[in-house]
Amino acid sequence: MRNFGAAPLTGATLAVVGAPDNLSLGPAASIAVPEVGPLAEVEVSFDAQLAAASGATPLTLTVRLDTPAGCEASTDLLLPTALDADRTPAGGNVDDVESAATAWTIGGTGGEAVWSRVPSATSGTIWHATSSSTVSDTWLASPPLQVAPEQPFVVSFEHMHAFEVRVDPLLTFVDGGVIEISRDGGGTWKTSPPT
Repeated sequence: MRNFGAAPLTGATLAVVGAPDNLSLGPAASIAVPEVGPLAEVEVSFDAQLAAASGATPLTLTVRLDTPAGCEASTDLLLPTALDADRTPAGGNVDDVESAATAWTIGGTGGEAVWSRVPSATSGTIWHATSSSTVSDTWLASPPLQVAPEQPFVVSFEHMHAFEVRVDPLLTFVDGGVIEISRDGGGTWKTSPPT
């Protein structure tokens, strides 16, 4: 937790609001946050126990921060996470974007300003690309994937897009996206044909 204010943050508490029934957060309904100095940060954690695990399940918890001595008395924050999931990068052959670290690489001029991971109320954490105000060519590259020669290579993902289109004076497509594959460690890239 970070204090962006100019004064120390004192007397704050954190509580998880509306946790699912199979997630137990221990006996305390809320936890006290230690004093946080101006522009400083502290790590705060909850003890949690999961019952009746049924495989990786995306979950966005609502965490309520009460700050009686702060600028706002109470603030609700979204905390995307996953229940019963491997949170280590390269921990399996599925990436649900929930790990605190990522094995994916952002590239291109201004790529860090375009690409980020953001919370989604319906599916945990997602990759998101904001619209750039200038011409750009940015990308999100997966880590190297091991492909078995005797099995088909399949990559699947869910996505949503809203590409900008201008209609005056002519119909102009401003945004776009492609999927490219490299067979030489990123030296050269080929556009994947649509399927």
